[in-house]
Amino acid sequence: MKRSMLYVMCVSWEWIYQRPQIIAERLADDFDMTVVYPRMPMDCSPKVEDTEKIKYRRVIHFPFQERTKTVEKFFVQYNQKNAFRDVDNYDYIFIGHPVYARFIPEGYKGTVIYDCMDNFEAMCEYKSYLNNVNRLEKIIVKRCSLLLATSDSLKKKMDAIAGFSKSVLCRNGTGISEVYPIKKSLIKRSYRIGYVGTISRWFDFELISDTRKIVDNIEYHLIGPVINKRTGDNIVFEGVVEHERIYEYIKDCDCLIMPFLINDIVLSVDPVKLYEYIAFGKCIISVYYPEIARFEDFVYFYHDKQEYIEIIQRLSSEGFPVKYSQKQRKDFLEQNTWECRIQEIMKYIK
Repeated sequence: MKRSMLYVMCVSWEWIYQRPQIIAERLADDFDMTVVYPRMPMDCSPKVEDTEKIKYRRVIHFPFQERTKTVEKFFVQYNQKNAFRDVDNYDYIFIGHPVYARFIPEGYKGTVIYDCMDNFEAMCEYKSYLNNVNRLEKIIVKRCSLLLATSDSLKKKMDAIAGFSKSVLCRNGTGISEVYPIKKSLIKRSYRIGYVGTISRWFDFELISDTRKIVDNIEYHLIGPVINKRTGDNIVFEGVVEHERIYEYIKDCDCLIMPFLINDIVLSVDPVKLYEYIAFGKCIISVYYPEIARFEDFVYFYHDKQEYIEIIQRLSSEGFPVKYSQKQRKDFLEQNTWECRIQEIMKYIK
């Protein structure tokens, strides 16, 4: 008989397909899995239907739920009666965000797992929410039996909270089911540059805009959910695309980019997109920060706007050649599959 797991996500199941969904689907092979995912009260989208492997529940995420004690208390009581009504019945609770630590009863006898995949503290937009995140993260870090961190930066932060080396590094991986041919450099009159991922406040629109003023033979195609949007010449927003169809949208791209503004959020990120860009076989350009230095054999790094423009100009004159060989890519992808990551997680659980 399978052991039971309550898997609590920090994003909606229907958000872009990434680490939370991937791990839940893989662990469902070994556990009787119930997934809890958040939604807003006015979200009228239908509930995700249960499958043979996973049962789904929705937890209501109220606007400004951390603003006052009254709203917070209502939020907790409402969700305890619904999504978290039978927490004590599960052998394992897998938590993807510290705010959900409040739903684990003090007398819970099972195993708590915390998957720290972001610097949640840096994402807080008002003080009361920041205070709650910090308070609850300290609780879950000290209480959990297994503490996963997706980056060296987050590992150091979690160990500092725990007071000893408690966390284990469990990076992201590539979930691309097919490895595509490596792009051959081809000099053309105009080029298409792509981006895949969430477009939010860390996306460097100013860099894109300033580049267009100097290099006029490139067109940007941005794929993913848009939280912050700025329009401009030669910027095409493709919107959200099903994960298995992403290659259809970037197959004609000459280069894929990661133009992030460096802040406390980005500095802690192990970006899934770089793994997948490599699987797509494209030329890759990214802003540099220490966490992704290990991608140096695959990525053209820039440190500022001027260096980015120089790289774009140079690579466009050469047809955007890839930086890596077929063997380099093969070795890297074999060592960084999601299957490898799940094996690590199961090893720690056992």
